[in-house]
Amino acid sequence: MELTGLLLCAGLSARMGYNKTLLNYNNSSFISNILFKMNRVCSKLIVVTGYQHKIISKAINEDESLKPFIDKVTVVENENYIKGMFTSLKQGIKEIDSGYILYHFVDNPSLPLNFYIDFQMQVNKNNNWFQPVFGGKKGHPIIIDDFVAKLILAEDENSNLKSLSLNNHIKKFYWVCDYPEILYDIDTPADYKMLKNEDEHIRKNY
Repeated sequence: MELTGLLLCAGLSARMGYNKTLLNYNNSSFISNILFKMNRVCSKLIVVTGYQHKIISKAINEDESLKPFIDKVTVVENENYIKGMFTSLKQGIKEIDSGYILYHFVDNPSLPLNFYIDFQMQVNKNNNWFQPVFGGKKGHPIIIDDFVAKLILAEDENSNLKSLSLNNHIKKFYWVCDYPEILYDIDTPADYKMLKNEDEHIRKNY
């Protein structure tokens, strides 16, 4: 199974007041944390930028922790990022030829490495869409196949993934997992403070 990582880092981070991509978590940036773990299960890594494209690209290229696999990373600029997340998703998919796509947001750096390893093992040929569930709630990231990728590319840029997911031809598999982190969404300073406090708690107790 060929799995390509697609990480979106294009948004304004308006509610945070600072680019979430470069926020610190566990002694590294959000983007470095995520790419480091995605690298363990993905043959390629596509990063879609928009807002502060040059700053993020520079940060990626100068990050020592990414140097061992930097040749697997492709940074793609979405000049239409202001029109919404779906345009960034479409831009990233254009860079992927075939296989499965691990679609990830940059605002969740806390998922443990084992999550990615366990998640990829859920992929099967009977389904097109794979999504983790914890406590009865659906979370992220998700994995889609090339069938869904083609549907996304055919959609208007004003559409969205939630609307497309209602397509009856998409066969979904929901993985009931033990990772509450799939529900995390670090959008505000309060969210970020909670994340840092949790990280500090883990460091003190384990």
